[in-house]
Amino acid sequence: MFAAFFIQSGTAAVAGVTAMTYFRYKHILKRQDRLPKTPFRVFDDEHKRTFKPVIVIGAGVVGVATAYQLAKRGYSVAVLEPMDAPGEECSACAAGGMQRSNPVVDRDSWVAVAKCLTPHWARPTRNFDFFHISWSKCLTDPFFLRWVATFTQTSLFPCDEQASKQADMLNFTNYAVTEMVKMLEKNRGYLGKRSGYNTRGSLSVTYDDVTLELPGEDNESQQNNSLNMKNNPTQSKSNLEPCKMLNGIEEVLREEPSLCFQKQLPTGAKYEYESKSASSGRFSKALAEICQNSRSRVWQLNNGGQVKFFYGTKVHGTVTGDKSSPVSSSSSEPSKVIELLTNRGTISCKSQSDNNNLVPIVVAAGAWVPHVMALMNYYAPVYPLTGYAMSVSAKEALQSSATDKKGIRLFDAHLPSRIVCDKYMYTTRLGDEIRITSIGEFSGWSTEPTPSVDKEFRHEAIRQFPQLEPFVTEAKTLCGHRPLVNDGILLLGRLSEESNVYISSGPGSNGWKLAMGSGEVIARMIEGQSTRKISQELGANVETFSPSGRVLRNPLFAKICRARWDV
Repeated sequence: MFAAFFIQSGTAAVAGVTAMTYFRYKHILKRQDRLPKTPFRVFDDEHKRTFKPVIVIGAGVVGVATAYQLAKRGYSVAVLEPMDAPGEECSACAAGGMQRSNPVVDRDSWVAVAKCLTPHWARPTRNFDFFHISWSKCLTDPFFLRWVATFTQTSLFPCDEQASKQADMLNFTNYAVTEMVKMLEKNRGYLGKRSGYNTRGSLSVTYDDVTLELPGEDNESQQNNSLNMKNNPTQSKSNLEPCKMLNGIEEVLREEPSLCFQKQLPTGAKYEYESKSASSGRFSKALAEICQNSRSRVWQLNNGGQVKFFYGTKVHGTVTGDKSSPVSSSSSEPSKVIELLTNRGTISCKSQSDNNNLVPIVVAAGAWVPHVMALMNYYAPVYPLTGYAMSVSAKEALQSSATDKKGIRLFDAHLPSRIVCDKYMYTTRLGDEIRITSIGEFSGWSTEPTPSVDKEFRHEAIRQFPQLEPFVTEAKTLCGHRPLVNDGILLLGRLSEESNVYISSGPGSNGWKLAMGSGEVIARMIEGQSTRKISQELGANVETFSPSGRVLRNPLFAKICRARWDV
């Protein structure tokens, strides 16, 4: 009797969810039908006939860098961005590190996530939680359930090629960071200054009472390998940064005096003395200005290339089809995108000079890539890992402490001078800005901080730099989405040989430092270069990052997800 009751209840629940999904999706389609039908011209007719047009979706650092690389090659680029300015979300919240290293998806990373998500009563000790999850948002989202299943599979049962893919990622990171550093070094006066470019390296501190050395290796090997620091859920195992180990409190404080205010002083640190950092958001804004003022003598782009930004423009739908018979995006046939339906009108993706050719579309929307690809009936294995960030002005901190007779009188040596991180917190000096970042939260696409998580974040920030407590207490918390790919490998390249869609996203917190390199790869592909040639010249196998076989066409699942997300 009880079995029959549960079966009937389960059947009723499934029927109810199915009906709700159906009606939500019908509502989305009705809303889509109300979009403006007028043509939205993002290219001048004359320029479209003369130059090669490209559409980039997303004006974060990856989208802006891609537009810049395309314009250098003479392309006319239209960048579509829902917000009012470039680099306003994830790019504005990144720690800014530019180390030649990669976080990897493996058994250790999976265990670290699982431990942090374990209920507090089941843990032996109560520590600061780097990872958080909104169970109600995640368990009711079929996209998350599919993503976390493949994340678990990759972590616990990796394929035979996973190690070689991670090696390719590291080689590409080395190339991309080197190119980014060259660009910032060459243009320190404008781009470097605007970005808060910092060359003082990074310091990863530990509080374990142990000597920091790598057993069984000589000193030279120690300088070129990363230390596997205990219980660090974000520790990279793939690292090319030279480093030296600092042992003892005195040695650490000599290198970074700002840590002297901590109640429990660090006992050692790994000092990556060649690593750099810069503000991803400010870099995006500065590069966008360069693109828009490309006729200046210093930044002139080749062959008349240009970039136009269309802010407040969101893609709500697509029309797909072949060259002769357009079909709706609900078609199950493999197809190309021939129109983008936006809140400002319909953008035609047909070439002005040749109606049989379609304008290339680069989806560089970070963690929002799954939403855009769902409009085309594709599943993209990227989930937002929400990070928390706040900023403190170094100038204000020094001035305020000078006039506050009750507080601590601060001097510049009392403020962090580089990236300073421990198991959980990342604090970066970016010119006048002191940026504090942490947290990896699974909570869908919301950019509002969870109050309880924000409270923990502030408490831990004060623990790391107690001298900044008055400013941390008053600072506004911003949230941004790291585009976490389920296998930890960058999504970069053409959707398929027939498609006019290209993807550039992920693989997590690394997107910022890879931006110029990713843009270079996309620009070369659109230009017609083979992946073999690109790989040879860049020193990394870019075929590894191909979306083919990873971004999958699945119309039914895309509709279910759109109904769940209301997009």
